[in-house]
Amino acid sequence: MSWDRTEYVETAVCACGKGTIVRHAYREKDDWNREREKIISEKIYCDACEKKYHIEIEHALIERNFEKAEQLLHDDIATIGKEMFL
Repeated sequence: MSWDRTEYVETAVCACGKGTIVRHAYREKDDWNREREKIISEKIYCDACEKKYHIEIEHALIERNFEKAEQLLHDDIATIGKEMFL
């Protein structure tokens, strides 16, 4: 049994819209149709966003200002809570 590996690059616009975020990853598939994916690297190519954010847990863009991030999270939770009970 062998795995066929395909590497790929994904590009997205950064949070401020002036740069990009680039992800290098691969996808593997075996003879039994099983698949797995792995991210090799992710990088923010924007001076402003690189100072303000960092990438964490493969898909999240995290605010470097932790007090502001905590407030944003609190606001999101409050919004979700209100939506659940409306």
